[in-house]
Order: sequence, then C-alpha cells, then structure tokens
Amino acid sequence: MIFATGSRDAYQLAEGAQSERSMQDWCVFAVADYPIPWTGHKLPDAASFNCLLNALEREERPAAEKVAACRARLDAAVTAGIGEFRELTEAGKLDKARRLLERLDARFSGLTAPQSVELEGELTRIRN
Repeated sequence: MIFATGSRDAYQLAEGAQSERSMQDWCVFAVADYPIPWTGHKLPDAASFNCLLNALEREERPAAEKVAACRARLDAAVTAGIGEFRELTEAGKLDKARRLLERLDARFSGLTAPQSVELEGELTRIRN
C-alpha cells in the first residue's frame, strides 16, 4: 500500500503516520509514504502517478511469519471477545453482552462474522 501525499499537505502528512500504524495493527505491513514534491492536497499529476505505480511494483512482501503472527493476535482477540460474550449471556447479563457484541463488531468488523450474526441470534432467542 502506498500513501501518496503532497509534500505541502501538512495535515495529511501528519495523519499519515497514524494511518501507517493502523495498517500495521491490521496486518498490512507493506506500507510506504511517497510525498509528491511541491504539491498540496490534490490528485497526483500523470508523472507522479506513474512513479507511484512503479513503486507499487517494487514493493516487497512482508515476511509470512510476521503476517501469520499478527493474524493470530487478531484471531485471539476475537476469540477472547466471543468468550467474554458467552460468559455474560450465561450469567444473564444480556444488556452487557449486547454492548460487548456491538463493540466487537465496531472494532473487528467482518472478522467477527459469521459468529457475530449467530451470537446476535442467540441473544434474540434468549430474550424471547
């Protein structure tokens, strides 16, 4: 992944570091910044765009072990959240369980599916 930002776009340059950290949190390690010289916040011109495409072709893949370890960390966090959800429902704390499920969906989005859909169904059955 390449972040292309105008070298004079101070706000986006500052935000770029946070975006890169976020990508790493989600196991996207092949991330590079390419400031476009003498440019503010606008689309790259044809020459800059061509350089960006060439840079994408040169990007190296991250080590498979690093990606696997990161994905295992994410899987463990999802599994822990689902375990906590089950504990709450078994204890009859259905409102807390629903709030937890909402937080899990917000944080992990599609990583919790289809489990989150099934858990939502369980909550509905328990309540009825």
